[in-house]
Amino acid sequence: MNRFVLTVLSRPVATFIAFLALAGAGILAAFRTPLDFLPRMEVPQITVATSFPGLPAADIRELVSIPLEDALSGLGGLKRIRSYSRDGSSLIQLTLDWGSPMAVAALRAREIIDVAYLSLPSQAEKPLVLPVDPGEEPVLLLGVFTREGRDPSLVRELADREIRSALQQVKGVGSLQVSGGRRELIEIKVDQSCLGRTGQSLSDLADAVGAMNAEYPSGSLDDGDTRYIIKTDGRRESWEELADIVLPPNGESGTVRIRDVATVEKEPEERRAFLLSTEGEGIALSVRRNRGFSPVSLSKNIRSRLPALNAAYHQDLEIRVLYDASVEISTTVRRMLYSGLLGAAAAFFILWLFLKRLVYAGITLTAIPLSILGTMAALRLMDITLNIMSLGGLTLGIGMLVDNSVVVLENLVRKASGRDKHAISAATSEITDSTLGSTLTSVVVFLPLLFLPGLLGELFSDMAWAIVFSLAFSLLVSAAWIPLLFSFTPRDCRPATAGVAAPYLRRMLRWVLRRPAAGFCAAAALLAAALALVPGFGFHWLEPTRQSRIDVILNFPSGTRVEHLFDTAEDLLGFLESRPGILFVTVTGGGDTSDPYFLADPERRTERMDVMVFTDSESKWTPATMENLLENRISERYGVSLDIRYPPDLLSRVMSLNEGRSRLVVPSDEPALAVLTARGLIEHVGGDSDIHLIPDSRKPQLQLIPDRQALSRYGLTLSPLSSLVGTAMNGRVVSAFEESGRRIPIRVRMREEDRRNRSALMGITVLNTDGGPVALGELTQLVERED
Repeated sequence: MNRFVLTVLSRPVATFIAFLALAGAGILAAFRTPLDFLPRMEVPQITVATSFPGLPAADIRELVSIPLEDALSGLGGLKRIRSYSRDGSSLIQLTLDWGSPMAVAALRAREIIDVAYLSLPSQAEKPLVLPVDPGEEPVLLLGVFTREGRDPSLVRELADREIRSALQQVKGVGSLQVSGGRRELIEIKVDQSCLGRTGQSLSDLADAVGAMNAEYPSGSLDDGDTRYIIKTDGRRESWEELADIVLPPNGESGTVRIRDVATVEKEPEERRAFLLSTEGEGIALSVRRNRGFSPVSLSKNIRSRLPALNAAYHQDLEIRVLYDASVEISTTVRRMLYSGLLGAAAAFFILWLFLKRLVYAGITLTAIPLSILGTMAALRLMDITLNIMSLGGLTLGIGMLVDNSVVVLENLVRKASGRDKHAISAATSEITDSTLGSTLTSVVVFLPLLFLPGLLGELFSDMAWAIVFSLAFSLLVSAAWIPLLFSFTPRDCRPATAGVAAPYLRRMLRWVLRRPAAGFCAAAALLAAALALVPGFGFHWLEPTRQSRIDVILNFPSGTRVEHLFDTAEDLLGFLESRPGILFVTVTGGGDTSDPYFLADPERRTERMDVMVFTDSESKWTPATMENLLENRISERYGVSLDIRYPPDLLSRVMSLNEGRSRLVVPSDEPALAVLTARGLIEHVGGDSDIHLIPDSRKPQLQLIPDRQALSRYGLTLSPLSSLVGTAMNGRVVSAFEESGRRIPIRVRMREEDRRNRSALMGITVLNTDGGPVALGELTQLVERED
């Protein structure tokens, strides 16, 4: 070490340039290192989502979930498999061993599904394989709001096609999901009684509309040197002309047109999902980032793009940022940097107090930025982001960064005189041999964090590297930079005088050594007092990082229509906006089964409504006060269960923490038996209102039990009968009409008064093999059951 210090003192310019280069690399790394909330990690979980519209949960379990579970159980490295069967969709979560190559596992899962899909029912959509990543939570929630006097369906079309395409090209955007709003469609509403008198069936009408509003390729024609493409174009010039389509002749009914048995109307489709905020009803755009891309950078890129989009579409719509998760990350990083600066300032004043000379405190204080900048450069080389763990390691290390420099400088002040390089080197080497051992001791304490397995290793490795690098650079700074600066200090600053606190420390030490029993009793009393204060502290895994937002989750009974959720949302929005201290309210509800992220979340359901309440930082709103406000108004008026809480941070979601809540799974081969067992457990513990049963209720179901003798007598089969009922109740999209560059779907179904109740359902007309009308009630029996 003595030779190293002599080399540094002999080449001051080269040493200064080396440390200047280190500082420059650290500054460059600080600006280029991405900001994130959590370290980069690859969560070993794969989600398989399958959509099967219209199928009850019990049938989803038997026809989709169980076959896929059996096929995926052979996936290599599989640790646990769990499935959720819901009405119209199946969700399977695969948990693998930590360290498993997720790209290979996802590829292998897709290969297994390609084979298993062949054995699934033909109506089931192909399963989607979604790798789970905590960074795939939406970074931004954008709201697209319609200008007054503009067509909302046009705005939905613009958001789905143009706005989405423009934002998808922004750097860092991984995926962008559009929900809410209502598209426009052309609906042919069939009068059941008129259709029955003509001897035509609903399927015949739907087929006729689809066939007569389309274009067909008809080959080609060579005329001289030119080849012409021939096509038969049967598309209508206006959607009103659809009423003139003639149905195929059937017996003696004569010419029957669409207008004779139905009305053609253009109207918005039914709501599947919605977004409500202070600005009114809008369309939600959920922006997720690319894997590994900084959410702070993504937010900046999106926000810089929004002014141009708002200017381009200012006559039709307005785009606003309703929620930005990067604000939480920036706030957390800002607080940690502020804590680091406070620590550095405190270290400076304490050094000034003990070393007595301002120049000595300044020399020692330079060890902090140099060590931090060197650490930043090393973290950048290892591709470690600035997150709560790495910054936490730096914050913890700030207090230890000056230890080596302080003891080295103190020994230099006491034993080095003049500008004698050998004296400075000897004084430095005398201490660095000891500080090397103390530094290695601290490194050994944190080094095992690098070898922790699983999730803990992924989380704490960044912190360990930050501490190890900071201590290593602090040793380098104390052995090279501190003696170099000391050699340039004025001679009148060199006298080794004791600090102002030294006399008091000597007196305290003498008192303790002369009265060891009293000193021991004082230490024991202090320890006992500290232990007595421990029960008064709250115990939390993580303190909530956001206090200005409260989440209110409303779970409605199974089968509740989205329109009812929307009416409730409007009432709740107006109620909350009038309360002092509440700045902004955003309500989302329902769900689109075509959204893979909606399918992949086991807690999401179409009967759920989420309310984000943003409060003033000085207000007294808490989840408890919000629950007291809403309990009587919401629970009693609408009969829903409330879940009010602060939003969990990303670390809680990754570690599957539920903010003090526990999840108990009741296994059973029979779903009905599992529900009875779960309800019995709830009654056994006293029926606490904080206990929620998922699913909380059985969805009402109407089953058509076929009369097989009647079907045989009329020459009918069950499959076309089921298809006819589906077309009558839910409708069938048979074609599309192009208008101003938009394709508007054309749907055929019975008018609302013919599908409003059970008697209308049983009155649906079915044509037998002879062309005679038969009521559905003559062929089937309607039975009410619970799914």
